[in-house]
Amino acid sequence: MATIAYSKNTRLKTMSISLPGWWRTPMQAHQLQFFAHYMLFLSCVLVLTLSWFHWVYHIHLPDRMYLLWLPLQLIGTFLLYLVLPRFKSLSQGQVLALFVFSLLVLAGYLYDSGGAINPLIHILIAPIAIGLVIFSRQPAFILILLTTAIYFLLNRFYVPIMSMKIPSLNAFFDWHLSGSAAVFLGISVLVMMIVFPLRQKLDAQQQDLLKNQKQALQHEYLLALATFAASSAHRLGTPLNTLSLIESSLRQTCPSSQAQQDLDIMSDQLNVCQKALSNIRRKADQSARPGRFSCALSDFIAEVKEEFTLLHPMHELPITLPDTPITLHIDNSLSLAVLNLLENAARYSPDYVALRCELNNNGLVFQVIDHGQGLRDTELSQLGKRPLDQSDGEGIGLYLTQMIVERYQGQLHFERAENETRAEIRLSKGVMEAPTHE
Repeated sequence: MATIAYSKNTRLKTMSISLPGWWRTPMQAHQLQFFAHYMLFLSCVLVLTLSWFHWVYHIHLPDRMYLLWLPLQLIGTFLLYLVLPRFKSLSQGQVLALFVFSLLVLAGYLYDSGGAINPLIHILIAPIAIGLVIFSRQPAFILILLTTAIYFLLNRFYVPIMSMKIPSLNAFFDWHLSGSAAVFLGISVLVMMIVFPLRQKLDAQQQDLLKNQKQALQHEYLLALATFAASSAHRLGTPLNTLSLIESSLRQTCPSSQAQQDLDIMSDQLNVCQKALSNIRRKADQSARPGRFSCALSDFIAEVKEEFTLLHPMHELPITLPDTPITLHIDNSLSLAVLNLLENAARYSPDYVALRCELNNNGLVFQVIDHGQGLRDTELSQLGKRPLDQSDGEGIGLYLTQMIVERYQGQLHFERAENETRAEIRLSKGVMEAPTHE
């Protein structure tokens, strides 16, 4: 007996495991919403048509219409709206079972109201349309087969409506024509309720796809620039080493004080170039490692200031930081964006360039301020929009900065007052983490 019980339990477990994979697949929220709309639509149709039959055309229908089919549909709809907020992840198998229940109720309703001659039989198109939208291939195919079988069975088995108490033949034809118009209107409304949300969802997905494609192109562009910078740094290393050897040789062959002073200047400039090349190599290696990292805002600004001082040793670069310590979640491209703004400011304002970091309700703002004349308002509005072909290099750096800022979902903004020009990088709160004070 124990062996038999064990074999029965084994068979039960095997049967439970043998369910197809799509049966347990969870339904998405918008798919469940479509099904709920369908159930509510069908309940309204049953209530309205029964009232229509009874009060307008005075057609006597079987008691099952009022005591069985209508209550079952209303109970199913009520339970669905009651259960849906609590169980938001119904599986395809569970929803298919509810769909089959609704179809059987609809089939009984149509059977007792004339079968195929009832114009409401065309409402069977609605569950097929809903099933194709919310289900995967296998359950949708099952639903189509079941709906088709119900349609052909209703062509053969039904309660003839002419056997009921109909006041006149004209009432029957009016009922048929009015029913056809009602079915057309109802299905049109249901399809509209399906198509419009799907269209909005498709438009949103299309926008996300275009956005991802743009970000991918920007990433490839930044990677190409990093590769080019690393290659250039490698090529420049050899002539700089050669110049260093020549400088050492000239110190031994040119003992005059003037020559030694010139060689000291040359040595200082070579050291600047060597540091800049080392920094380029380091940045290129970091760019090869994708992903963001965390660092303190003060450390980030200190690194930006160090790189800027290497290129512009005559600038002091006053810096203003917020009092609150901030942790940034960034990659190496953000320092390049800030440096490009500092470079452009130094080009137009050799006497004064300042960097200011501010917190506001929207996030973090980097402000680069200079006292140069800058560009005209019409030219200022075009900065960062596209690369500009100018001899001094203006345009390509700001275009690159614009691309980097867009990767952070931020904004690049320029404005010019009477005595200063401001370039702002506005970033959202998602790139930083400030400590909370209780």
